[in-house]
Amino acid sequence: MSDRYRMPEASRVYLRIPPDLREWLEARAAGRVRSLNAHITDLLEEAREQETAARNAGKLPLAAAHSINQKAGTLTNG
Repeated sequence: MSDRYRMPEASRVYLRIPPDLREWLEARAAGRVRSLNAHITDLLEEAREQETAARNAGKLPLAAAHSINQKAGTLTNG
């Protein structure tokens, strides 16, 4: 397991998702012999890396990236 999942400064986030989406995520995590948390964290890390790569390649305007970041911030704040 990666050290990023053991960081003491990691934040706890409560997430509400539809039951069918949770079942799908759990099945994918189990298929990779991982926890649901580790799987979701990896998916989010991959999305962040893709967004950063797209922004650096000029394919995602900075304003769009800022909007995405603002929306992501509202998910963790409320």
